[in-house]
Amino acid sequence: MRLSSYKEVEYLDLDDLEPDELHEDDYSMEEDTESSDPTAFKTKGGYQDSIKSYLKEVSRYKLLNFEEEKELSRQIQKGDPDALNQLIQSNLRLVIKIAKAFVSKEYPLVDIIQDGNIGLIRAAQKYDHKKNVRFSTYGAQWIKQMIIRALSQKRRLVRLPYRKEKTLKKIKETASKFFNDHKRYPTTQELSNFLDIPPHEIETTKFSEVSISSLEASLCDENAFTLENIVESSSFNPHESLVQRDMVEDTQMALNSLIPKERTILIHRFGLKSEDKHTLKEMGEHFGISAETVRQIENRSLKKLEETHYHLKSYIHR
Repeated sequence: MRLSSYKEVEYLDLDDLEPDELHEDDYSMEEDTESSDPTAFKTKGGYQDSIKSYLKEVSRYKLLNFEEEKELSRQIQKGDPDALNQLIQSNLRLVIKIAKAFVSKEYPLVDIIQDGNIGLIRAAQKYDHKKNVRFSTYGAQWIKQMIIRALSQKRRLVRLPYRKEKTLKKIKETASKFFNDHKRYPTTQELSNFLDIPPHEIETTKFSEVSISSLEASLCDENAFTLENIVESSSFNPHESLVQRDMVEDTQMALNSLIPKERTILIHRFGLKSEDKHTLKEMGEHFGISAETVRQIENRSLKKLEETHYHLKSYIHR
């Protein structure tokens, strides 16, 4: 597969490609056969074939000398996409050499190369021949940064912004050094003074480090007791639903014991049938009486309910 443009390097499927500097041990890992990804490698041989294919493709691109790199940089700064594409293609082997150092069982080489290629593209776009530095020296920093950033995001169930990830790393390093010097952990204010970061940001960043556990995870090996068994759920409470139903029925029964005017005033004053509550003045205008008279009727009605339906108080003090 030919890399016809530099944009393809960023988005291409690396399963079809490969450099010439890897040994058998570098790509002998087996992919997780339980993976739900249909494109995941299922066999050791399939993984090796993919890497070898990529190495073979990348090895076709000629390595550049310093003068050629500087000339391509000049053309890139003039907006030449072919020069950018050539600089990227000629340094794909650099990405693989760096990526090999980050390989683990959790992070296969092909994924790390993909992230490193994005860093390579950024480096090629920003490379300046006037600084008189070889591209490999300049580009290595971009490639490493992009790989480290991607790995730091992948290792978390909940991803953090890269800047917050860096802040968290600074906090942990500072706290560790402080503990070694003072035999205690620093307070939030002390960390704030050391790092020149507001205390509230220190707190929120530290909170993001809290580990996450599955509700279905077993709490002990002896039985299937899970976290879900001890965490109270407020999603549905049969007892609460029953109490709510009884309260509505008892309240309606109590209101029915009043004369129509008393019942209407209480319903509208306390918004029992809607969220709208009416003032004494509004109720007085409705019945053609004064607000003071409405207040007296309201108090008399409440007192009547208190004497005849005193059990309604139990709903209030639950």
